[in-house]
Amino acid sequence: MTDPLLPVLDARLASCRPALIVAPPRSASTAFSRALGQHSAFRRQIHEPCEVWSYQRGSLQVILDALADLDAHTLIKEMTFQIREPALARSFLRNSRAPVLFLVRSPLRTIESRLRMVLTDLKAEPTTSEADRARIEQAIAARDHRGVADLLTEEVFPLWRTGWADLGDQLALCRAEGIDHLIVEAGRFRADPEATLRAVCARLGLPFEPQMLQWQRHDRTPHGAWDAHARWYARVNQSTGVLPPDTEDIQEERFPPRFRAHVPEAMAVYREALSSPSCI
Repeated sequence: MTDPLLPVLDARLASCRPALIVAPPRSASTAFSRALGQHSAFRRQIHEPCEVWSYQRGSLQVILDALADLDAHTLIKEMTFQIREPALARSFLRNSRAPVLFLVRSPLRTIESRLRMVLTDLKAEPTTSEADRARIEQAIAARDHRGVADLLTEEVFPLWRTGWADLGDQLALCRAEGIDHLIVEAGRFRADPEATLRAVCARLGLPFEPQMLQWQRHDRTPHGAWDAHARWYARVNQSTGVLPPDTEDIQEERFPPRFRAHVPEAMAVYREALSSPSCI
């Protein structure tokens, strides 16, 4: 990355050292950031400041604009694939309050969930035919995406947007550069949010606060969320606390072929993360 604004971004992050959550998409990271963000240590949450830049590229000014109100009492939540540029990942990871918090969830669940969200967006497109809308509805209801593989093209859903390859790279960067980090498994968090939040707070040097376990319903997307993805947050917006883990059976063979081929790579990153001494 050669953007002349990268040193400006580095300096802004370094001067504040905000707390940082990073996760592959659909890893319950919005719920986790909402819970942790209820802590009195945080006055502001910034939701995915790199989102628009990741989808539209251009200058890093859009990220700096999203971080205009950054201070030491800020909690940032970001997606692994949205900071996939090594220089950008290094800037966020090096300059954040330690430890960096990585949230992970079974790739079978994260990939299947994102497939449904992408299909939901595609169904809403005015150019999608009625026949394709019917196919999409059937695929979502059955959680079987083989019959819509032709709609889930690389252009519509590139494999790198599962976030797993970038998670592997970012964890490797933390290990190589001695960046303190903590890995939180989303299923464990959702099964026992109090125990998980107590452990996270201890690592952050904060006392546990019970108000982290509940919040008010929201009628809008998280602060900073891109309007194009507003519907992706409907479930968490209507929640008042951490929802229990999903129990639906996710079958890998129901994925489109190129996503089935991607699962072993994603699972290898997930298993390595779970086996790390940094995982709670």
